This record gives sequence, structure tokens and C-alpha cells, in this order.
Amino acid sequence: LTERVALRGIFNYINADFDTDRKDDWFLWRMGVQYRTVKWLGFRLDYLFEKRDSTLDTANYYSNSVMFSIEGFL
Repeated sequence: LTERVALRGIFNYINADFDTDRKDDWFLWRMGVQYRTVKWLGFRLDYLFEKRDSTLDTANYYSNSVMFSIEGFL
């Protein structure tokens, strides 16, 4: 957006077919904003959603996460 503010985002999809009858569909969606205060210091705030649909019931899951990070640049 500007020299100091950036929007970031990714979407991943993976399909895994195992040797057994198990098949998995894995989705990952991540979006966030990054702010650089000075040339060598920045901050990020991200939201992450992850879900796995599997034919094996014990392998199904989903998660929601929020991540805050401080970044130093050399």
C-alpha cells in the first residue's frame, strides 16, 4: 500500500491420496498487515485459518490463529 504499510495473504490447497483408502484435503488461508516503523524494524499482525478434511475421522481438524510478530531487518 505504502512504503511502510503492506497487506499480505496466501491461500494453499493440498490433496493427499495415501496408499490406504485415506484421502485428505488441506486448506490454509492466511492474511495480515505489516507495518515498518523505521527501515530496520517492523510489526506484523496475521490471521490464519487451517482445515483438514480426511476420510479418516481422527485426522479431521481445523484451527483459527492470530499471530503478532516483531521483525528486525539487517
